[in-house]
Parts: sequence; structure tokens; C-alpha cells
Amino acid sequence: MRIIVAALAALFFCTAVFADAALVKETRKKAEKGEAEYQYDLGMMYILGNDVKQNYAEGLKWLKLAAAQKNADACYELGRMYSNGEGVETNDAEALKWFILAGEAGSGEAQQALGTAYKNGTDGAKKDLKEAAKWLEKSYESLGNTGDLSSLADVYTEMKDYPKLIGAYKKMMEGW
Repeated sequence: MRIIVAALAALFFCTAVFADAALVKETRKKAEKGEAEYQYDLGMMYILGNDVKQNYAEGLKWLKLAAAQKNADACYELGRMYSNGEGVETNDAEALKWFILAGEAGSGEAQQALGTAYKNGTDGAKKDLKEAAKWLEKSYESLGNTGDLSSLADVYTEMKDYPKLIGAYKKMMEGW
């Protein structure tokens, strides 16, 4: 019985390893053809060390190729990495650049990060309540996150824009 269990476990392990290798090979093939989605996927495999040995330089290379094609996820990931100093030196100006590109490409997460950055004057952004409101509104539309409405309400309060503040509170109440 132990031999059968061991043989099945070995078979399962080998199948998983070969399946992972096939996935990496197929992803790389499509990434090398210039498909942004697969460039992003391959970049994240290297960044996270999923199915390949973790390698930030290789991951950044693929993310930047995807970002050059305006892949919102790749742009956001680059912004996050530069903001947190993950695999790269922390660089607020670089983080802000990538977050803006990601936000413009429709990334709700980047829009949220931009709204917060402009609200607080952090991550390379100068405090700008109008920009904060713009990005938080977009983030709410993209993600439907009531936390964005709460931040937006704070921005409208600071701007003394009471009609918009009331509108934000109404949206929050609708979500309850």
C-alpha cells in the first residue's frame, strides 16, 4: 500500500512540475512574440518566483515591455515596486509616473493610489485636492470601493465642496 501511495505521489509531483514547465514555456513564447498580457504574466512569475527562480531584473524587463504597450497591470505593478522599493531602489518620481500611466490605462488600484497620493502629498505627488478628487472618483467608478468614497468625502470636506460631499455620503448610504 505504501508503495502505491508513494508512486501516486511521485506521479502527481512529476505531472505538476511538467505542467508548470509547460506553462512557463508557453507564456515565454507568447511574451517573446510581443503579447503584452503574457509579458506581464512572465514578469510577475519572475517577480514572485512562481514556477521560475525569483529574478527581479528579469521580471522588471518583462513588466517594462508590457507597460510600453500600455498594459495597466504592468504599469501599476511597476509603480508599486518603485513606491515600496521592491526589487528596485525606492523612487517616488518613478512610482508616480507609472501610477499615472496605469491610472490613465484604467487601473482602479492605480487610481486609488493616485487619489491617496494627491490627497496626502505623498509618493512624489504634491498635495492637490482637485487631482485627488479626480482619481478617487475614477477609482470608485472602477472598483466600487466605499473606502474611496470615504477618502473622497474627506477631500470634499477640505475643499469645502459641500454639494459633492453630500453626494459622496449619499453614495455611501446606498452601498449599505
